[in-house]
Amino acid sequence: MTTSPDRAREFFQLVNKRAIVKSIDVGHAMAWGEVLGIFTTKIPESQNFSLVRNCPTYIQEEIIKKNELRITIIGKKIFAVAMDTQKYRGTKIDWRKAQEYIASVPHHVVTIPLSLEKRLRKLIDHYSLQFGAIDMAITPEGEYVFFELNPAGQFLWLEDVTGLPLAQEMAKFLLGKQKV
Repeated sequence: MTTSPDRAREFFQLVNKRAIVKSIDVGHAMAWGEVLGIFTTKIPESQNFSLVRNCPTYIQEEIIKKNELRITIIGKKIFAVAMDTQKYRGTKIDWRKAQEYIASVPHHVVTIPLSLEKRLRKLIDHYSLQFGAIDMAITPEGEYVFFELNPAGQFLWLEDVTGLPLAQEMAKFLLGKQKV
């Protein structure tokens, strides 16, 4: 994250001009009386970075993905769903950008490696959280790449597309009846 055009340009070169820009906050803005979505976007090779000085800019290396993961942690339970976001051109960089494809993007309940599960639990514990929506990707080589931990992330849509009992698990947790 930077407001320095030079630092932004240097990072862009460091990652071989394969970078994306992300919103720092809510991901939407009001303009002309309309709510507009701000999505993760690939930075073109010819990008002029001079405007970076006008506001903090979040630039990240572009990760080539096989799948994206939404891992939902509710209390002591972990639910992992892989999304085949690379199936459509409109969902490759940011699957939220192409709302018309969301219902078509295949979602699969998956089991993550125990070592990753332990690291995610440690992350949640570090922030003293009981809930977290974690976004990750799996590269074509099978590497897991962490993007973010959202302490108030959405999860009900995953139940709709996979049948996972997320609302029921949240209710059990809130009532103090969750079993490990």
